Amino acid sequence: MKITDLAARQKTAPEYETIDVTPERANEWLRLNRHNRQIRKSKVQHYAEIMLKNDWAQEHPDPIIFDTNGVMINGQHRLLAIVQSQKTQRMRVLRNVPPEMAHVIDKGVVRDTADSVQIRLRDDSIPKAAVSMWRRVIAGMWLAQARDLPYYDHEVADLFKKYKDDIMTAYSLFKDTKKGISRIGVKAAVTRAWIALPDKHERIQEFVNVLYTGHYTTLEADVAAMALRDALLTGNNKGQKRDFEIFAKAENALDYFLKRKSIKKAVPANQEKFPLDEDKYLK
Repeated sequence: MKITDLAARQKTAPEYETIDVTPERANEWLRLNRHNRQIRKSKVQHYAEIMLKNDWAQEHPDPIIFDTNGVMINGQHRLLAIVQSQKTQRMRVLRNVPPEMAHVIDKGVVRDTADSVQIRLRDDSIPKAAVSMWRRVIAGMWLAQARDLPYYDHEVADLFKKYKDDIMTAYSLFKDTKKGISRIGVKAAVTRAWIALPDKHERIQEFVNVLYTGHYTTLEADVAAMALRDALLTGNNKGQKRDFEIFAKAENALDYFLKRKSIKKAVPANQEKFPLDEDKYLK
């Protein structure tokens, strides 16, 4: 079918409807995709993986949008994911939108994850830093980039609600903003352990205290925390790669500390040390 015929079909279709978008239909609509944002392959892959797990939110409030010329101006990543996953998804479709709207889509004040958590929990007192930490917690050893989490914001919020008391307690252990020690990777590793090992809370608190003060009780039993402290307070710890490395080092050091085993220097863990039930989504 010609592009002009496809566009004409969109102009005569209902202005708003909810429809099952098959891979074939997604391919057809993608032919009407012009002047859209550059495709981010990682986002398409991320969406496709969610669809393959049957975790895609049906009838998502963000619609596929066509302008008055029948040109698609919103939804290319989702449609590409449908094609890649070969999974039909139920989506909302909005048509006959002025073409100039293509330049303002996604440019308003977008709700971030912290906003979603505050709204879903009806609690605007939750610090955004605690939510950022939580995103890193549920990322675990699975990936370095929190923005690629295989969760929707409402799922992040639901998990935050489930573990809220533990999250806020672990977050409160880092009252001091001592440079180097209060890195998000360290907080995330401690929070994971706090949730996964409720019988080790006292020992985890000791770990954080050694990190901050440099004072230990027994060198052999506490040296893992000292090794991590040395790594955090020396060298260049900036950058995304370093952030992930810090998380992995913190998990490994804390694991040794809890077992009262000695290490000479902090080295990254090569697997998740403190698994959570929700990690099944990351496998």
